[in-house]
Parts: sequence; C-alpha cells; structure tokens
Amino acid sequence: MKRLILVAMAAIFFVACGDKKPKPMTADEIYNECASGVVMVLNHYYTTLTMPWGEKYYWSENYGDTDLSNDESAIMEYRDTKIGTGFFVSQNGRIITDMAIVNPQINWELLEMALINFCESNSSQLGDTLQSLTEELKRVQYRIANAEFWGQAPAAKDIARRTEINNLYAQTEAERQKWTALTLDEIKTEVVTDIRIAYNNTTITNLNPLHIDTVHI
Repeated sequence: MKRLILVAMAAIFFVACGDKKPKPMTADEIYNECASGVVMVLNHYYTTLTMPWGEKYYWSENYGDTDLSNDESAIMEYRDTKIGTGFFVSQNGRIITDMAIVNPQINWELLEMALINFCESNSSQLGDTLQSLTEELKRVQYRIANAEFWGQAPAAKDIARRTEINNLYAQTEAERQKWTALTLDEIKTEVVTDIRIAYNNTTITNLNPLHIDTVHI
C-alpha cells in the first residue's frame, strides 16, 4: 500500500512538472538568440516615367503630388524608403524577406495627381507662350499691312519674323495639346530600387553574392 502511494505521488509530481510553462523570453534574449540570422533590408526607390514620345521624367511620393522632375539626380534627394527585416536561409547568402520591401508598389493615386498637376502647369506655361506669340504677330502684321497700305514693300525682317512666329505657334500649340491630352495609361512606369542589407552592424552594398526571395506576408 505504501509503495502504491509513493508511485501515485511520483506520478502527480511529474505531471505537475510537465504542466509548468516556460519562462517568457525578454526582448534582449530573443534578439541575442535570433540576431545571427536576421538582416535589416533598406530600399531607397523612385519611379521613372517614360512619355509616349520617349522623354523621361522622375517622381517619388516624397517629391510630392504637384510635380515631376526631368532631372534624375534631383529626385535622388527625395527617394522613398522601405525598411524591413529578412532571414538568411542558406549558407550561400540566400535571404527571404517581404515583397513589399524589395518590390514596392506605386501609389497610383498620388502619381496620377502629380501627373495632372504637372500637365496643367505645362499647358498653362505653353498657353502664356502662345499668347505672347499672338501679340507679337499682331505687331508684325500691322507693320506689314501699314507698309502695303502706303504702297511700300514690307521689311524683309518682318516677313521673315511672321513666318518664324507662325512656325513657333504651330509647334507650341502641338506641344500644349500633347500635355493636355496625356493620360497615365499612355506612360511607361518603372520603379528604380537601391537595396542595401545590414548584417551584424555591417552594411552590405553589393548584392551580387546574395539572393533575395520575396514572399507575400
């Protein structure tokens, strides 16, 4: 009977020990245990827009919703940024990380707003140029008509300038119509990324030996 009681007590002891929950790890303990396989992923990026006529412009959310830039070096100061983590999963440097970090999506609503504002600004400036050409053409036409009224030959420079103004007007109007009719669907867009990896406080800028797999999370 005594032996049976001892066995029962031992069973209760082992069950009680088995039910004991492990002590939660602190943030520092988790970091120290996992840090060797975790990397920081930093992505600076911007969007290139190729117009139907081949001209390139550049945009980022940081650059704003009111303008595009035709200077790629200028947009570099306003690149957008994505930061996240990744994990080494092989000895040859293969990393798994979130697709949203290395393949960011374009904010189409903001981009379309920037394009509309940019087109309206261009159209307005070209409209001002057309107005100036119209006023100058009136002055040239007046001098030509005045000379003809008095039976004189118009000045050769006025004849040449009238032709030049008409050509400039046609070119400017075609340019204005081009911006007025432009839509986002006609533009080829490409996200340009600059991905950097930080591992054990060391920044890796050359990704050639690394393999980055992207997954939806």
